[in-house]
Amino acid sequence: MKVLFIGDKNLKTEYSIDLDKKLNELFTKKGYESKTIKIGEKDLASCAGCFGCWIKTPGECIINDLMSEINRSYMNSDIVIYLTPIIFGQFSANIKNAMDRRIPNILPFFEKVNGVTKHPSRYEKYPNEMIIGYSDDITKEEKNTFLDLIKKHRKKVENIFFCLSQESNKEIIEDIKKII
Repeated sequence: MKVLFIGDKNLKTEYSIDLDKKLNELFTKKGYESKTIKIGEKDLASCAGCFGCWIKTPGECIINDLMSEINRSYMNSDIVIYLTPIIFGQFSANIKNAMDRRIPNILPFFEKVNGVTKHPSRYEKYPNEMIIGYSDDITKEEKNTFLDLIKKHRKKVENIFFCLSQESNKEIIEDIKKII
């Protein structure tokens, strides 16, 4: 099994650093191959909206930056874990950019599924995604906004966790042990 960790290298908390370490230890102990990619504000360009990843170089972004490695690692993983700060109920800009720039992994066509128009998958198999949001101070409204965004825009994500304390980290580790 291959696990990819994608995290924000600019914004961390004491608990997110602790959880990151414990997750890596857990997967190593289980014998999983893991890779960690930390994204900073200068590591990824914004999507140019050129559709080159669909037309000129199908399946690959034409921008030569860290996203090429992220997309390749993403598609070659069984599990992808996003570890993101929650900022006003949203993903950090670095993590959101990485998620948005996964567009080469879908096709440029449209299909209607259960009344929703979406792009079809480019590949047969995609990794199981988990999202772990963290914050030193999060309101109920921010937590609900974060959950709503994931449910509306990341429909395939079934495992969402909140890293808010030492106790929540223990619960996350136990929950992930049950999943894997």
